[in-house]
Amino acid sequence: MATAKVAKNTAKKTVKSTKSTKKSATKPIAKTTKKTQKPNATAKSAKPKVHKIKKPKTSKNQAVKRDQPSKSSWPSAIKSKRLSKGLGFKTFKQGLWRACNAMAAALMIVGLVGLAVYFVSNWDSVTPAAEASYVRNTPSEQPPPAADNYRVPPDHPRVITIGGEAKIRGLVEKVGVVGKNQMDAPSNVHMAGWFSGSALPGQPGLSIMDGHVNSNFGAAVFQNLGKVKPNDTIAIELGNGSHIKYSVTATKQLNLSSATEQLFADPKDRELRLITCAGKWQSSSQTYDQRLIVYAKKE
Repeated sequence: MATAKVAKNTAKKTVKSTKSTKKSATKPIAKTTKKTQKPNATAKSAKPKVHKIKKPKTSKNQAVKRDQPSKSSWPSAIKSKRLSKGLGFKTFKQGLWRACNAMAAALMIVGLVGLAVYFVSNWDSVTPAAEASYVRNTPSEQPPPAADNYRVPPDHPRVITIGGEAKIRGLVEKVGVVGKNQMDAPSNVHMAGWFSGSALPGQPGLSIMDGHVNSNFGAAVFQNLGKVKPNDTIAIELGNGSHIKYSVTATKQLNLSSATEQLFADPKDRELRLITCAGKWQSSSQTYDQRLIVYAKKE
């Protein structure tokens, strides 16, 4: 028993010494760690000094923000900001508007050129002069007046009618001389013109009438004059209601250079001659290259 107690006491002492050894081993390490974490006096003295720069004191009225313009430049700055915001859309809008205007102008020019070409290619002249271009530039293509309401002097021709295959009928108006001694054309494409420089129908001398062969939008009074044949009848109704009849003796299609001379050459007493354009259109001279003349004698 005594031996057991001695052994027990010896074990206790050994455990106590082991615990004290552990404590002594751990405590100095902890203290050493804490001491190494604290800065020493030498480190404090080696720390560089920082000199602070004091900002100048300014009043509230004098304070100006870095990105804010001065009051004097506010309008221009605001304007520049507004312009910069809407510059892209405004530029696009202006470009689109200019493009539309240019396209409209181009279409208008093309339309006018096309209209001019159409008029030139279909226009008609009845002047007998060899060097003549068109005398009347704007003949109407509207329907002529109603025959029952159309009035002329009693001895002037009012209506012309040609039978046979031609089947021509139209009102007659008075035309004179224009330009360089050129016979005028009727004011309406559906009417014939009696040349006031010639004799009245039925009276002694040579009577001359002219008319358009076509129009911009269709037929004209003398469109079928080329179908007239010898012995066809031409009837002229005067303003007083009387009728004068002629019988066709010949037709001639002549070059423009000789049409004037032939129209007035070797007139017969109480003779009627009709003239209109024929042949091909000449853009260089703005007229047809030939003339058709119908000769008729009074019955």
